[in-house]
Amino acid sequence: MFKSGLAVLFLLASWFSASCAYELLPTHVAVVYNGKSELSRRMAREYARVRGVPEGNLVSLDCPMTSEISRKEYEDTIRVPLLEAARKQRWWVPSGTSRVIKAYFFRM
Repeated sequence: MFKSGLAVLFLLASWFSASCAYELLPTHVAVVYNGKSELSRRMAREYARVRGVPEGNLVSLDCPMTSEISRKEYEDTIRVPLLEAARKQRWWVPSGTSRVIKAYFFRM
């Protein structure tokens, strides 16, 4: 009983120290939205304003305005443009370490 309690205590201490060391800041967030949708654009800008996300971390993608897309449409309109935006912004360095940790995608 004592050993399992000690293990849980050690796990919790490790988790709390790691969460403090890697705090998620507004500069670590990219807000991705559908540039074809005025609602999506407004929601993204408002989210960024409220959360303090820098204007340069907003990424507009011209995505289809449908509820489903093909794999090719995904590659052409979301994946490749998002990777290109990340490369231009230098969010990733050659080692693979990312400055942007979380991305929110507003598609409406």
